[in-house]
Amino acid sequence: MTKIAAGGTYASRPANRYVGEGSAGRMWPRWRALTAFGAALCFFALAAAPARAQGSRKDDIVFGPSGHPVANATVRVCQSGATGTPCTPLATIYTDATLTASAPNPFQTDGIGNYHFYAPSGRYEVQISAPQISGTITNPDVILPPDTSTIGSGNNISAFSLTLGGNLSVAGNANISGTLTAGNFSPSSFNPASLNVGGNASFKGPTPWID
Repeated sequence: MTKIAAGGTYASRPANRYVGEGSAGRMWPRWRALTAFGAALCFFALAAAPARAQGSRKDDIVFGPSGHPVANATVRVCQSGATGTPCTPLATIYTDATLTASAPNPFQTDGIGNYHFYAPSGRYEVQISAPQISGTITNPDVILPPDTSTIGSGNNISAFSLTLGGNLSVAGNANISGTLTAGNFSPSSFNPASLNVGGNASFKGPTPWID
């Protein structure tokens, strides 16, 4: 909870509560990269969750100068970097974690000073005012973290770049529609229907061959 004292001074401000190698294993670096990158994308596609809960919830209590909860205090949620009192522009907030039902903004606390809202993860500005509070309290750095309960399986992940520092296991297929480059590619099985090599190729095995 955020404890608010007279004159806009915060007495306390805790964090948001809710907040092998085969015969072709040493050749074709592009094919090596292709498999590695495709495996990474497939892994993350399997690891992401269905978007049933996309928003984060903010819960708090407003206290007056005497340390008692303030009933029916006005809470105004604005976008990060908002200006003025009352602040603008307003942020869009919601009544549910799926962010499907918009909530009034501003709104009032309940009879014992509680309030909550849902919004996409990010930074917001919250202003609070009430007859029991001198002036308007402005908190410009209210951070809603991502809701980690949404991480499961089913969604695709899109990224401009992806760097992996460990091992990757894929329990499915990887399809790549682009050019990939890797310094090392060592599959235990490599059986393409056809293969085009634009540079030099060398094979080791029972019947070595060099192009």
